[in-house]
Amino acid sequence: MTEHDTAADRLRATLTTAAAENRARAFLYRWLELLERTTGDAEPLRELLADDLVMTLPDGRVLRDHDEVAAWYDGTRAAVRLSLHHVRGLTVTPGPGRTYDLAVDFDWQGIAVDGSPMTARTRHAWTLTDTGESHLRLSRFTVTAVEPFTPVPAEQALAHFTAARTA
Repeated sequence: MTEHDTAADRLRATLTTAAAENRARAFLYRWLELLERTTGDAEPLRELLADDLVMTLPDGRVLRDHDEVAAWYDGTRAAVRLSLHHVRGLTVTPGPGRTYDLAVDFDWQGIAVDGSPMTARTRHAWTLTDTGESHLRLSRFTVTAVEPFTPVPAEQALAHFTAARTA
C-alpha cells in the first residue's frame, strides 16, 4: 500500500463519516420541524419511521408503529400550543450495517394549551437506518427526561430559553 492509497483511504473515511453525520442531522431537523408544527398532522412522520420501530418514551411506553406514534403525537399537540427544541451535544456514530447511532440532548421550552410556560431537558439515543431512500428511518428511539416537563413562571422559562440560545 502506498502513501497515496493511505491518504485516499483516510479521505474516503472522513467523507463517509461527514456524509453520515449530515444525513443524521437532516433527519433530526426534519423530525423537530414536524414535532414543532401546530397542525397536529402526524402523517408526514410515517416516512421517517422504520418498519421495526421501537420508540421508548420517558414514561416507559413503547411505540412500535405509525398509528401508535400518531396517537402520541396527537396527545402532545393537544397539550402543547408551542414547542421549541434547542439541540445540545449532538453526536453521530456509524453503527453496524447501514445504521447510525445518534445521541443528543434537548433543552425544551413550550407553552401549554392553557398558556402556561413549560421547560424540560431530555436525552435521546436513536438508531437511524439507511434504507437507500432520500432520508434515513428511525429504528430505535429512547428518551430520558433529565429535567421533566414542568410548568414554570414566565421569567424562569425566559431564562431557560436565553441560556439555551447562548450555550
